[in-house]
Amino acid sequence: MLAAFRSLRDTAFLTNLRFVLVDVQGITGSKIAFRSVPYRSITGFSVESAGTFDLDSDLHLWVTGQATPMVLKVSRNADPAAIQRLLAELVLAKR
Repeated sequence: MLAAFRSLRDTAFLTNLRFVLVDVQGITGSKIAFRSVPYRSITGFSVESAGTFDLDSDLHLWVTGQATPMVLKVSRNADPAAIQRLLAELVLAKR
């Protein structure tokens, strides 16, 4: 594992081969969805920085075969700029 970060409820892992999202769903959090995406399937990504009144940044990942991006909230403590740099290195290396 190269990096890991948490949002309010979700967790994301960046390994040397893929991006893994652990998505906690439902009110009680008893339902959990795991998404594993190889970097070669990521066609684009963006990081929107947090504003003055916004506590979290947004990470958008566009994946082959899906019309809408995966969206993950990233807290300021997780250093969104470092996540973006690492993601760029990993996605571009798999091209």
